[in-house]
Amino acid sequence: MDQKRLNNYVLKIHHDYTFLYLLTVLNVYH
Repeated sequence: MDQKRLNNYVLKIHHDYTFLYLLTVLNVYH
């Protein structure tokens, strides 16, 4: 796997987890 694709993959995972984290935090505060 080339480096650029690997970086995109990592960024996508990071973005997904950040989104889930924000959803969880919002649910906790509601």
